[in-house]
Amino acid sequence: MTGSAEEQVALYGDDGRPTGESVPRSQMRARNLRHAATLVVVRNSAGEVYVHRRTDTKDVFPGRYDFAAGGVLQAGEDPYEAAVREAAEELGVTGVELEVIGEDDYADAHTSYHAFAYTCVHDGPITWQPEEVAWGEWVSVERLREMLATLEFVPDTVAVLGERLLGEPALWHARSVTSVTSLATAMFTVADQDASLAFYTGTLGWDLRSDVAFGEGDTAGRWVEVAPPGSIAVLALNVAWDGSAPGGGAVGVEATDVRGERARLEQAGVAVGELMGGEGPVPLMFSVSDADGNTVWVVEAQPVTPEG
Repeated sequence: MTGSAEEQVALYGDDGRPTGESVPRSQMRARNLRHAATLVVVRNSAGEVYVHRRTDTKDVFPGRYDFAAGGVLQAGEDPYEAAVREAAEELGVTGVELEVIGEDDYADAHTSYHAFAYTCVHDGPITWQPEEVAWGEWVSVERLREMLATLEFVPDTVAVLGERLLGEPALWHARSVTSVTSLATAMFTVADQDASLAFYTGTLGWDLRSDVAFGEGDTAGRWVEVAPPGSIAVLALNVAWDGSAPGGGAVGVEATDVRGERARLEQAGVAVGELMGGEGPVPLMFSVSDADGNTVWVVEAQPVTPEG
């Protein structure tokens, strides 16, 4: 994307065909709108599959491994032409005929799309696109099975192509423990983003982490994130896109001095809840609510007990 010319993405219906509408890529991601994407499995004459790791800056599934190149269809773009373009841009694969594998659908909390899957045989050099690929290697099918059981792969490629290529459905369920490592983003629904932003940054003293506009006209929106200073996780302040009422959310944050934090907010005129807990295994805590009825529980940080 260069300047204001943001990539326009074609929206797709449940029938797997374009609806005739298109939106900026940022809006498609923010609202998880149904679109279309290509998947291209690149093999060599020895039967090996090219596996790569996505860069940490990708807008969906960053840092994960993948055994297909591909990407989002732009507005008005033919699926086969999009697959040819993505294979060339992502891995430098050109001058080969793509064979159709088939079509399928995929949806989760991060992405929702109709997939057009292809494969090709390529014995030439691989040239990564630095913005897209951080690592890559030719691997045997057996090695790919091992990698799928031990490394974090993008779930969509595995869901769409895992059984077709490897004869093993739902490979991503092979893990015995969760692969989730941390809470990244909590979301509150608010009536007025500016007023909420003033409360969290001005009154509570949190940091503004993101304030990005997306879309145009009636489809325009705004993505706002705040967080306590030093926090890894963030809180998104969203206007309800589906017309639902704001409020009703709750998150917990840790503080090293719960009593002092409560006194600070009370002095600032914030309506704070009564102190609770503080005995036995229950940590000391209190609550504070924003104008929309979303609640933040401020909980005493528990000391870390050294192992050994």
